[in-house]
Amino acid sequence: MIFFLSRISVHVGFSLALAFFCATGIATGQSDFRLEWGPVLKAPDNSGLQKVFHVTDQGFSALRIKGASDFSRAKLFVEQYDASFQLRQSTPFKLRYKGKDLQYVDLLSLGGTSYLLTSYFNKSHKKNYLFAQEFTERQTGLSPRLRMIAELPSYNMFQEGSFGIHTSEDTSFILIHASIPEKKNDPERFAFFVYDNTMERIWSKTVRLPYPSGQYGVEDIQIDQAGNVYVLGLVYDGGKKSGRRGQPGSKYLITAYRAQGEEKKEYWIGLDDRFITDLTFKVNPSGQLICAGFYSDLGTNSVKGTYYMVIDGSSQEVLRQGLEPFDIGFLTTHLSDSKQRKAIEASRAGQGTPELLQYSLNDLILRSDGGAVLIAEQYYVDEDRFYYNPYRWGNAFWNPYWNTGWGWPRSGWNRGMNTVEVDYFFNYNDIIVINIRPDGSIEWSSRIPKLQETVNDGGMYSSYARAIGSSSILFLYNDHPANANPQGSLQAFTGNRAMLMLSSVDRSGVVSHFPLRSDGSARVMARPKSSKQVGSRELLLYGEWGREYQFGRLVY
Repeated sequence: MIFFLSRISVHVGFSLALAFFCATGIATGQSDFRLEWGPVLKAPDNSGLQKVFHVTDQGFSALRIKGASDFSRAKLFVEQYDASFQLRQSTPFKLRYKGKDLQYVDLLSLGGTSYLLTSYFNKSHKKNYLFAQEFTERQTGLSPRLRMIAELPSYNMFQEGSFGIHTSEDTSFILIHASIPEKKNDPERFAFFVYDNTMERIWSKTVRLPYPSGQYGVEDIQIDQAGNVYVLGLVYDGGKKSGRRGQPGSKYLITAYRAQGEEKKEYWIGLDDRFITDLTFKVNPSGQLICAGFYSDLGTNSVKGTYYMVIDGSSQEVLRQGLEPFDIGFLTTHLSDSKQRKAIEASRAGQGTPELLQYSLNDLILRSDGGAVLIAEQYYVDEDRFYYNPYRWGNAFWNPYWNTGWGWPRSGWNRGMNTVEVDYFFNYNDIIVINIRPDGSIEWSSRIPKLQETVNDGGMYSSYARAIGSSSILFLYNDHPANANPQGSLQAFTGNRAMLMLSSVDRSGVVSHFPLRSDGSARVMARPKSSKQVGSRELLLYGEWGREYQFGRLVY
């Protein structure tokens, strides 16, 4: 079953304490939170809920896709739910153009109007066409007018020439972009199409990126509230790629296309003798680029501290920047008492400082005073590989040269000769929240202990949903029931037994945990990554198990 709800970005300002403080504890009261689940619904065969795209006080609309997972011959249904999560109407959309199948690209809700974006690959002309059809919540049928809003050269409909969609945070501008096919190792070309929120084109431009693909990798593309486009890329030290994050000295380059694409500006971000292990940025309403991320002394998979920079978008002047390591207590808080003491003693003796391993930067929240909050999660995938002996029918053996761990294969019978079985273990663990002052120094750092390991499921029930409250940041995730009343070490959620845990980080960095118990109406398992903040005090939840699914809400 397919389901996706994009996380929403929320700007929030905090009135935060001046001193670093971090504490954790289990809170038993739930008076500030209310968890409700709607009716149990049954999904049609071979279908999945793709996204919730329009929310009002009366209910919400969702897109369901039935059929092919590549969206080439899929059937689309717009489903309308009321405020009690009852399904009221399901409207099919036919994806056809001149007797040919269209491919689903995206569905955008802009004000009271929604736009279905589809594409068609013309084999004879080697072009990919992008179409838009509009409909309103009152008129659920698609407009008969199929507008072609973009076209670009393409080898085929699945590889080069596919479209990417981004919206500005206030949804006033929409960016549609695509990579244009080039010869191997040539600098990539991108086509940018910028529209207003009525899907009328404002400007378009084809650009060539500054370096060949072997020396440069695109990390992110954004559009701001003035309709300017930004490309974040990583320029690899020494002229060639060496892992995803390069080597010490590799630099990030933000290339901006401003003034309706007529003005090009470049902003360089780098540390000569350290690794920048992750970086993201946002453009604030004043046109300043707020860049923040992590750095390391050891390599590309660990984190020692934060890097922060504020750049004037017009003059390209660096207004503020800061580099600050994490407190040694924060770097060792996940260790046992004995290991923590040894690490602190070694650091004081100048024998090296430990670093946090394999954290992915998920979120950058801008503070109203010019500071920022970073949110990251420990994430990695392990593989177990099993070799099937060609001389012994039906037997599987662990091969230590291919295996990163140990475990039994899911099935060892009737396998062909010289075959390999692979199990994928998806690990989503601790969440860290870093509050950065406007000068780049760390005000406080907090850790939410979490342990999730599931097998061969893509981590669909793991990770977290994030919401912004009036005085705290909230994190909702599946946890092992034993962690409601912890007696010893943290128990891992493995995708079977589950309890919803809500953790909050307040203005001073204090962490509290609230095990959530519903009224027993839930027959599904929540999918936190597929949940969405829909108001200042409400989180829309989605859960499923088999063909059954439910919507719910967390009110806080």
